[in-house]
Amino acid sequence: MESPVPRYVDLPELVPGFRCSWAYFNSLPSKNSEVDHIGTLNFLTPARKVAAAAEIKDGVSISLDVPIDHFASVSRAFGGRKPPSHSIHVIDESIHEDSINFNTQVSSQWDGFRHFGLRSTHQFYNGFRSAHFEQSSVLGTNAWTQAGAIVGRGVLVDVYAYFLSEGVEVNPNSGLKITLKHVLETLRTQRTLVMPGDILIFRTGWLKWFNESSEQERYAELCLRHLPGQHHFIGLVQAEDFVAWLWDSQIAAVAGDQVALECTPPPKSGVGWLHEHLLAALGCPIGELVDTESLAKECKERGRYSFFLTSAPLHVSGGVASPFNGVAIFIDGAPTKAHQIFSISVPQVHVASDVVFIHQHTFAARRRRLHSTTTTTTTTLGGMDLLRRFGGLLDNDNIPWKSIIITFGVAEYALETYLAYRQYQVQQKKTIPKQLKSEIDQETFDKAQSYGRAKAKFQFVTNTWAVVKKLAEIQYNVIPLLWGISGTLVARYGRWGLTGEITQSLVFIFANAWIDTLLGLPFSYYHHFVLEEKFGFNKQTVKLWVTDILKSQAISIAFGVPIGAACLKIIKATGDNFFFYIWVFMLFVQLGAITIYPTVIVPLFNKLTPLEAGDLKDRIDALAGRLHFPLGELQVIDGSKRSSHSNAYFSGLPYLKKKIVLYDTLIEQQDTKEIEAVLAHELGHWKKNHTAKLLGIGSTHLFAIFALFSAFIHNNSLYKDFGFPTERPIIIGFILFNMVLSPTDHALKLIMNTFTRKFEYQADKFSYDLGYKAELASSLIKINIKNLSSMDADWMYSAYHHSHPILTERLRALGYSSEHKVSKDKPKVAGEAPDGVKKAEFASQANGDRKEL
Repeated sequence: MESPVPRYVDLPELVPGFRCSWAYFNSLPSKNSEVDHIGTLNFLTPARKVAAAAEIKDGVSISLDVPIDHFASVSRAFGGRKPPSHSIHVIDESIHEDSINFNTQVSSQWDGFRHFGLRSTHQFYNGFRSAHFEQSSVLGTNAWTQAGAIVGRGVLVDVYAYFLSEGVEVNPNSGLKITLKHVLETLRTQRTLVMPGDILIFRTGWLKWFNESSEQERYAELCLRHLPGQHHFIGLVQAEDFVAWLWDSQIAAVAGDQVALECTPPPKSGVGWLHEHLLAALGCPIGELVDTESLAKECKERGRYSFFLTSAPLHVSGGVASPFNGVAIFIDGAPTKAHQIFSISVPQVHVASDVVFIHQHTFAARRRRLHSTTTTTTTTLGGMDLLRRFGGLLDNDNIPWKSIIITFGVAEYALETYLAYRQYQVQQKKTIPKQLKSEIDQETFDKAQSYGRAKAKFQFVTNTWAVVKKLAEIQYNVIPLLWGISGTLVARYGRWGLTGEITQSLVFIFANAWIDTLLGLPFSYYHHFVLEEKFGFNKQTVKLWVTDILKSQAISIAFGVPIGAACLKIIKATGDNFFFYIWVFMLFVQLGAITIYPTVIVPLFNKLTPLEAGDLKDRIDALAGRLHFPLGELQVIDGSKRSSHSNAYFSGLPYLKKKIVLYDTLIEQQDTKEIEAVLAHELGHWKKNHTAKLLGIGSTHLFAIFALFSAFIHNNSLYKDFGFPTERPIIIGFILFNMVLSPTDHALKLIMNTFTRKFEYQADKFSYDLGYKAELASSLIKINIKNLSSMDADWMYSAYHHSHPILTERLRALGYSSEHKVSKDKPKVAGEAPDGVKKAEFASQANGDRKEL
């Protein structure tokens, strides 16, 4: 386009309620002061045609025309138009000719500008009247052909499929009105972006009904039930916002699979016929009775609803209408660079909420903003381009996704089994590590080793079960099977409109989770009531264990349903750039979880009581005051009702009041100054902003995951390999994407362990510098003894599995040594530094210089 396109509200009003484009198109420099005859086909600029054609990859093509006599048996319903007649003329035995006599609007067709005028003024497009048509070929379809036919980027808007996904009953002969909101929701569901110059083709389900009905049913509905012109066909609603959207989006042409395109009859009061607005006022071609069925199937299989469209109207001088003569040639993969560059240089349409925002840039405004936006736009589009190209490369039917993921699963199992074997060899040792010889007696060390071996054996069994289950799920297509069952349940029992993809996805997620929970019950029971019981840790009853499981499931539903539904809705609503919006949403979810977990979730499982007044409370208050720690509450949790393991933690958002929670087992097992030393360590995490740093690292990781998922969400080959040849459920895509991404989890685990280990050393040093010297060391020793934690570890196993340094590493960093055994004697509170503390060594290790890490 040579000049900026005015907004619909800025177009002149020809008569009340009708804004026209005549003056704008006539003023285009390319017209050379001539009267325009092609209307919105002017939006099909050469650059846009090139951009659309450049997307053709595999060249699969689909005809968009039904047979010319497809509706012959019900032609009475088409305003009395005569059915086509076809005669074959035999010249001789080797030569034939034929002649066809037909109405150009009796089958798949384009309505030309001579077809419909403004009924109040009897004016056709650009002010022509009926008398002009007798004297010349003005406004004939030949003008479209001479302008290069209708060629550009086609977009299928499958409203019928959207209605079905939302549980809407579609009766194509009921006058059902398709509103702008329905269209925008459909585009969101398809994750389709409308571009200037697009040719929109609407699928309403009317042709599907016609094709699947018997001749008797068709005749009864179309010829007997209503008089000609009084039918109630499904179609686009006659509304000003719809007309404005089509113009502001710079749509070149619109078509549908039904009679008239618009719903009939039109409202008695309103904006009039869409034919008046589109053909006469705006000059937008209308297509009717287009065959969208094969097109819809192909689009669904590809998960992409745009294609290259070519339609050649008959070159008939002064033609009122023309057969559609349309062919959709399919694209494959991401938009080409040419298309992306083109999409920057023209006004862009972004679907958001229930409206479409049109970025109309005048040349002056562009010049003002050009310098400041060039770098940002290039960077953003460059990143998106890279993701799309990456996704396009991976969407390849030659990639054996199932085999790759199975290989990943087996390799992961082999790696973890090998590391567990290395650790098991260490747990076979009878010799106490040198660092602990003066602290732990042989009996305690042997018991800890035995506990470690028992856990290792149990872990081997659970890991083996997990990999067998995963391989069976893949091999026997359990995922598509469970998805299908979920769909059946939703279709049969769904109520209140809860029958779409989101509902089915939630049913699938929780059904999968419940199955996993049921299959995991024997392992959970063994862990608590056999393994933990054997070593004296289990304190819970079977009743409490069952109650905890039921509470956990209830919480998962209460929070998982709205969060899961919101995530899927955001992805559907925000198109290909969803990853930013879903990332922001999940950040808020994380912050919300940090807030409500200690106040809502924990009390459902444990009893929290304020720490009683006394020496311990006074010391903790004094410590918090000395460090300016924003202490809000100081509570004791009854952890002993489930286990004898001990712990302490604080919770709360950064820069807000915090809650310190002490396990009752910790108070029972430690003396006052040892507990104070543990809390000094925890407050060291706060002082060093470790929580905020880990949250930042986690947020960056989350953003990277969502960004990468945007490259996989349309990966047809991945879906097909896992039993989804036609459907592209978002949740299934995310599950498969995580399977593909699993190898990176191991690398990230190593990186995160490095960070958390460093933070633990820094928190230890913080407690150390506050004067809690022997107390911190003796507290760590007691905690490890009471928990029977690993006293030693294989370096490779530790680097992969341990987010905290093991006891010997922490004691070595503290430079701690003692002459009495903590396991036998409760040490007295020490006020001075232990012998052999080496601050220099500690500082070096706290800064991450330890070679073992």
